[in-house]
Amino acid sequence: MIAIDDDPAVTVRLTEPEAISNLRIVLELCASGTLRCSQKTQRPNATSVCGLSLLLAAGEFYPHEPIAAYAWPLLTQAGNLAELAGNRLQLTTRGRTALSAPPSATIRGLWQRWVAHGVIDERSIWKLYISDPQHGSLGYDGFHNWTLLEGRYTLAVLFEYAATLGLIDIAYTNPAGAREDFHENWGTDDLESLSRYDGLHAIRINALGAYALGLAEYRSPETATTAQSIKVLPNHDIVALGELPLGDRMTLSAFADQSAERVWQLTTDSLLTAIANGRRIDELLHVLDRSSDQALPSTVRTLISDMTTRVAALTDRGMVRLVGCADSSTAKLIAGDRRTRRLCELIGERHLAVGAEHEAAFRTALIRLGHVLPPGSTG
Repeated sequence: MIAIDDDPAVTVRLTEPEAISNLRIVLELCASGTLRCSQKTQRPNATSVCGLSLLLAAGEFYPHEPIAAYAWPLLTQAGNLAELAGNRLQLTTRGRTALSAPPSATIRGLWQRWVAHGVIDERSIWKLYISDPQHGSLGYDGFHNWTLLEGRYTLAVLFEYAATLGLIDIAYTNPAGAREDFHENWGTDDLESLSRYDGLHAIRINALGAYALGLAEYRSPETATTAQSIKVLPNHDIVALGELPLGDRMTLSAFADQSAERVWQLTTDSLLTAIANGRRIDELLHVLDRSSDQALPSTVRTLISDMTTRVAALTDRGMVRLVGCADSSTAKLIAGDRRTRRLCELIGERHLAVGAEHEAAFRTALIRLGHVLPPGSTG
């Protein structure tokens, strides 16, 4: 963040590198279940917004005015990177893939999906007002010209979403006194600004923005910023050689135990815990490969290979109903009949496992076979 020499009140923000870092931070917070949103509105709660504001790579655009921290949880939902489980955001399959995918491609997808699926669009003009919903309504003729309504909406989209995603570099000032086009409206006498986005003065589409808009190819600077920043030792220690991006530190902490300020240790338990929490080994490997200029030590490769084998040894096949049969011949009959064999699986000599998604079809097929499983029946 730098100030323009001839006007110290104007701040220029080069948003591309910070957005790339912030994407990883937000994804990691979703992976850990830290971000909370309203189930009804999908908007982040105040605690999550304040917490995220403190973690953003270059901070908020204005002190004590959450803009990017408010936008990121909405963007991840609109982009199908995260979804609500109760009131906590959790990563979707697309979101987990994004943890080890090029950030530029993920950001381009976020912008495209936000334009089509944004969860907030307050365009009903009679719901918008200044100070008082009756006297200050923007619905009256002459009180909602382009700069006041569409113009402010454009400022909000550019500042809160395009700049947050790193697509445009921006020049802005304190919103107080930045614009005077609203003072003819009722209830504005004591207002210094109509919107917190009033301070936006200029924008410039950067390389990431041109890529997201389909105007140019993208040459990623992200690998150069973290190259040779990590050393992996044969004793399973991961050592940070310099200051790591917060997103990388969060990934390492998810897979390894931090034993010192810049040292993490991979263990069987730490890897198993991460996997049990829904993390994937390739997320860790993505950070290690990108941040180290040396091949992994054989001891670490062996540990990771062993974990990969263990992960493949068990498969979660979902919830099932266990059906007990009176005898093994009945169980074999049902398990082998063409009408039911694709809906159940023989377990032992006289039990059948029926997946929850097949239960209704299984009960119907049983009737055609001459059997019935009463509702609520267990065996």
